[in-house]
Amino acid sequence: MILNGRDAAKELTLKEDYIFSKNHVQRKMQQLTCSLDTVLGILLVSIKRKDCVY
Repeated sequence: MILNGRDAAKELTLKEDYIFSKNHVQRKMQQLTCSLDTVLGILLVSIKRKDCVY
């Protein structure tokens, strides 16, 4: 299949957009899991502290 320059460029941009958005989503998920871990960690620490108090 022979593509002219414009089609090739369009296809390349689509691929780059896809890769970029995939990476972006992965980064966002990573940030979310990190903040979830932080919240869970804080909760666990406060629960442990409560256990220590009693």
